[in-house]
Amino acid sequence: METAGNASSTVELYIYDLSRGMAATMSRSVIGRHIEGIWHTAIVAFGREYYFGPAGIQTSRPGGTVLGKPDKVEKLGDTYLSYSLFFEYINGLGTFKFAPGTYNLLKHNCNCFSEEVSIFLSGKGIPKYILDLPEEIFQTPIGQELKPLIETLFNSPGRAVLFTVGQIFLDSGNQREVSPEYELLNEAIEEARLNSIALEERRNELNEKLAKEDRKKKKKKKKEKKQKGSKESTSDTNSTGPSNCTEMAESEAAPQLTEAQLLSLDENTESLPAEPPIVFKDLVDLKAEYEALSNLLQGKLNEDEKVCLEELQQYVLENEGSWALGDTFLNFVGRILEDQSVPSDARVKLFNILSVAALKDDVILLLHQDRREHIIMNYAYDFDRHPQEEQLALTQFMTNLFENLSSSEWLLYISLWQHENQSISNIRVTTKVAIHALLSSSTDLQTRGAALIHNLACKEVFDDVAAELTMALCQYFNGNPEEEQLYVCMKSLARLTQVSTHYVPMIIKMVGLKPSKFQGTSERVDEQIEQFDGVSDLVAGISLGLTVIPQSIAYAALARLTAQYGLYSCFVGAFVYPILGTIKEVSIGPSSLMSLLTLEYTRNMPVDFIVLFCFLAGCVELLMGLFRLGFLVDFISIPVTSGFTSATSIIIIATQLQGLLGLKFKADSVVDNLVKISKNIQNVRLPDFALGLSSIAFLLFFRKLKDFNCCVGKDDSGQQGRTVLMKKVLWFLSICRNALVILIASTIAFCLEKRGGSPFILSGKIVSGLPTMALPPFSSQVGNQTYTFVDMCYQYGTGLIVLPLVSVLANVSIAKAYASGSTVNATQEMLTLGLCNIIGSFFSSMPTAGAFTRSAVVSASGVRTPLAGLYVGIMSLLALSFLTPYFYYIPRATLAAVLISAVIFLIDLRIIKLLWNGCKRDAIAATVTFLVSVIFGVEVGLLIGAIFNLIYIIRPSARPQIEMIECKTQLGNKYIMLKPDSGLFYPAANYFCNKIVGIANKYAENNIPIIVNCERIRNIDYTSIKSIEVLSRNMNAEKKRLWFLNVHPDTFESIGSLANSKNFSFIHDEDNIPEIFYDGTFTGNAEEGKEKLLENSLANATFTSVKDNEKSTETFDKIVTKLEDGAEETAFTLSPSSKT
Repeated sequence: METAGNASSTVELYIYDLSRGMAATMSRSVIGRHIEGIWHTAIVAFGREYYFGPAGIQTSRPGGTVLGKPDKVEKLGDTYLSYSLFFEYINGLGTFKFAPGTYNLLKHNCNCFSEEVSIFLSGKGIPKYILDLPEEIFQTPIGQELKPLIETLFNSPGRAVLFTVGQIFLDSGNQREVSPEYELLNEAIEEARLNSIALEERRNELNEKLAKEDRKKKKKKKKEKKQKGSKESTSDTNSTGPSNCTEMAESEAAPQLTEAQLLSLDENTESLPAEPPIVFKDLVDLKAEYEALSNLLQGKLNEDEKVCLEELQQYVLENEGSWALGDTFLNFVGRILEDQSVPSDARVKLFNILSVAALKDDVILLLHQDRREHIIMNYAYDFDRHPQEEQLALTQFMTNLFENLSSSEWLLYISLWQHENQSISNIRVTTKVAIHALLSSSTDLQTRGAALIHNLACKEVFDDVAAELTMALCQYFNGNPEEEQLYVCMKSLARLTQVSTHYVPMIIKMVGLKPSKFQGTSERVDEQIEQFDGVSDLVAGISLGLTVIPQSIAYAALARLTAQYGLYSCFVGAFVYPILGTIKEVSIGPSSLMSLLTLEYTRNMPVDFIVLFCFLAGCVELLMGLFRLGFLVDFISIPVTSGFTSATSIIIIATQLQGLLGLKFKADSVVDNLVKISKNIQNVRLPDFALGLSSIAFLLFFRKLKDFNCCVGKDDSGQQGRTVLMKKVLWFLSICRNALVILIASTIAFCLEKRGGSPFILSGKIVSGLPTMALPPFSSQVGNQTYTFVDMCYQYGTGLIVLPLVSVLANVSIAKAYASGSTVNATQEMLTLGLCNIIGSFFSSMPTAGAFTRSAVVSASGVRTPLAGLYVGIMSLLALSFLTPYFYYIPRATLAAVLISAVIFLIDLRIIKLLWNGCKRDAIAATVTFLVSVIFGVEVGLLIGAIFNLIYIIRPSARPQIEMIECKTQLGNKYIMLKPDSGLFYPAANYFCNKIVGIANKYAENNIPIIVNCERIRNIDYTSIKSIEVLSRNMNAEKKRLWFLNVHPDTFESIGSLANSKNFSFIHDEDNIPEIFYDGTFTGNAEEGKEKLLENSLANATFTSVKDNEKSTETFDKIVTKLEDGAEETAFTLSPSSKT
């Protein structure tokens, strides 16, 4: 029944139906209620079955009782207790609580025994339906009648056994007689098994003792060195800190056992902790604390509780074993913790005493007694509700539990129980206490909280716990921590980044934590910060290097260059960007986009053209940075970029199909590639095709490897370390998938080549060694033709603009994506990119830029500074120095698979549907860019996409939206209100004037005035002013029909400067609109105007009546209705007031 690991044993519950199925069949007719069975249970652990009967606790091999095989088997969990500890426990139960003669069918039976042992071993009890069976039977009418008879019979000594389950195990008369030889053999086997378990436990104990002794020796030597070299005595240390405990100093590596010692231990012995825990020793005066506790509890305890208090004295003060603590000791502890009539100081004293007990090896026996009621952990869960002194003592107790392996593992148990309607576990409670203590306002409590988090970080905790602890540490770093706590927390954070390599760096990045702000606090803090950044950057650099190197070789093949040119392009950017760059996640090097554009503009040209192209692209990028032209990339929208990127990926996949199929031909476009593949389909090389498909499958599988859920047996806390380790391994394999597939394929090709010939097309010979530094070639010889610098520039054509623009766009986009909320210095990024390409051209580099795939890898690896790129440069130089001869054996099909697997996920066709539902204009732009790029080339597609965007940007200025509203004054006069939505410039002048003329002609018969609301017009040019002036002069020649309302002062000044303001009619505000109707303008003469005014006044009068000094006024409510042509009509209706 033991698991593969030595530290755990499976705990199972064997369930037997004593009625042999009759209860299920006859129970309803006999007692009126259906009962599944009459249950007898036994616990199976450490390869044995344990059960309780009238003769006491008995054991046999699993299923070896007269009942035969169990009817049901339920797994209760796993136990990490040693067999010797369990043996001592079971003997204790058999001596007292479950001794022979204590059996009671109703109240103290086999199921009660199984419940007790199950909680001790696994932390949870047996199913409730088994325990509730007697009560369920006695609730029936027949059960109530039989209960007195059963109790009477059971209390009779002579007949008790008639109704006990255990009788079945004692009565074996009907069984076949067992031979003496069989019994001797079983005894020998059992003795050998027990000896093996004891030997294993002895090995583990020896291992732990050796480790402790080694740590003590190292501590002693270190202390002696400090005493010799230090002027200050260690006795001056702050008494509230862990001065007399394991020091909060540099972590020491785990002691290395000698070969002889290792041979004496089991080969599967659990690995030693990387560094010792922080505990608090000699801070408590036991005698004084015990006397104070006794005085505080005087007169408050019953006799049993007084005995428990004496047991505590024997255990802690008199150094007796945990056997001194009785079964009711935890009830005594629960009374002290839960009874509010007990003074708070009593709880403080109790935990101070228990914090010393926590340092004892056998404290685990006390803790395991609490696995049913969870008295201590329930109290700890309410940590934030307790007084600060109680919090301090409790945190010290939990911190000291890390002194021993068994008690520290108890704190990490993940078995759940219910408390206040919430599911909690030991690890959740421990994490809560650590976080609340660290973030408290008390320095002493922060010291203990930091120690507790440090001890947790030294364990292999799950990612969710590591994430919570990291968030607490980040919040703590926002304050002004003291040096001691700061150092411990820095160590903890460094450990957590190693425990959870994905989530912790992501949280640190999200929060924006910068440990460098604590630089200069102390020498050891500085060392910890440097170590923290250095380790993170080293891991990130190696991970990135294992991604960049194989990709660079593949990108060189995409540009139709040999592999060394890909590596030439790696190391310059890796060395230059960390010095001048601003974003730590950006990695400058070859990319699929740069390789494809390079191929487009240097097709069928020698490498000189590519090197000069790199130099000129760098010069353009540098000029863009110097003249601050980064805004140009803003004219390329995300939909256009998406369409361009997807088209580029399609083109790359099409170009790599020939390598995947083992074909060789030259093609200029996607269509040309597909046509030539169809023509040469009979020449496909099956070995290359099979290798290519296998490589793609390998890459896709390993890409998902890091997302696999490897948490097998989540309820088993012993699996925790193995799970975390497995997740790290899977993540690393996923990151290195490109290097792995090239290594495997090259090894296969090498072996086949040595045996007579490889069936694959290989990369061929490659120039070894580092590149020589030289000026980029400003002329080149192609056959018999010499290309001058001008000829070479003519060959590049629009590529001198397109490639730098695309590289800047890619680099700035990556920088913005990984800026973590801070601003991006686009100018600095362009200058850095330009210098990388210029300097790279001196080392025969191809054009380079950033790549999202590399940035994603380095970000997930927990990069801290841009210096991680230095490791990429070093790895590239090492590869050029030592590995180039072996690049000969890299199959082309594998390189094609690397490229296809890298770019296939850049194809984003789903965005078309998304954009179509949200903004059809963007959907059209993305689709047009994609199609044009695939059919006519990426440079044409990008240009068309940018022009398409510019058209939509320019169109609103040429065709402004004009809102038209039909309105009425309070006196019933109609007018048209026009509201342009933006400024007026020359492209819109003619459109605006024609719009007004059309509206004027529509309402010409009624002489309705047109009022232009200029509140949104802040800018207007000369052409627009002159066009409107002509329109206004013509419309207002006979009657003033065109008016301008809410004219901005700047616009008014422009009109006055560029035109005759007499030709314009202005209204200052809306309150003055009625005046334009009654100044004689729209009537035949003044008298007619007056009559019209009087008529309108009577028709739309506001009546006011005066009564008892109160006025009642009729009010007008404004109602807006829609006209048939879509315009709005504003009318007013009369509504009486509440008082008349």
